[in-house]
Amino acid sequence: MTSIKLIAMDCNGVLTDGSVYYLENGQQMKRFHVLDDKGFEMLKRYGIVTAIISGEDNPLIAARAEKLGADHLVMGEYDKLEVLRGICKERGIELTECAYIGDDVNDLPAMRACGLSFAPPNAHTVVRNSGAYVTVATGGNGCFREVTDLILEKYVRQSW
Repeated sequence: MTSIKLIAMDCNGVLTDGSVYYLENGQQMKRFHVLDDKGFEMLKRYGIVTAIISGEDNPLIAARAEKLGADHLVMGEYDKLEVLRGICKERGIELTECAYIGDDVNDLPAMRACGLSFAPPNAHTVVRNSGAYVTVATGGNGCFREVTDLILEKYVRQSW
């Protein structure tokens, strides 16, 4: 069985619940879940590369990626598969050794190219019906951590 060496994900709808909050001054806010922090930490411990690939270019995403210690952050890119191919080439990783977590149709090409794909239950219907493993936890509510635990248990044989 192929091991997973890289986990890539969208941000909005995966690390967040997809909501955007606006303050009176027009400033945006997003809500993230702290369970995901430990997931990034554990992946790093086992040498699994992380990549956040977002179609949105937003300093809130950059701040969160830095806090999480993501290995790669690419923002403002719609062709997520092309971005993922570039990261894989740079790292010497095959797409079959990647997992991808997505929630909307622009994530589908990357999801289909990877060895494993995941979607939160609040993902777009087309994505949930794409053959991806649908998590129990919704986006922004520990979905990433659930994927992390599944992968570490199955592919790294780490149990808690």
